[in-house]
Amino acid sequence: MSLMENFLQLTKVFQALKGIGPYTAGAISSIAFNLPQPAVDGKCHACFWLVYLKSITTLVIQVIARYFKAMMEILIDPERPGDFQSSL
Repeated sequence: MSLMENFLQLTKVFQALKGIGPYTAGAISSIAFNLPQPAVDGKCHACFWLVYLKSITTLVIQVIARYFKAMMEILIDPERPGDFQSSL
């Protein structure tokens, strides 16, 4: 296994830690270890949509937005909504 392959395994190790998801693991890997691992969050998704998917209609965007809002309404913890929002 090459040195780069060994380093890329770090992302999987980071994700195995409690509280570390794909975004944080990617950020640690790319920022601290200069590895080609993306850290993609909602802002990245929004930029991608704006830049690369200009051809989709406003109706499709509205449907997707409603879907995500409905999904978040199901997932939000009614006991700790502030913590839920902060975690996003």
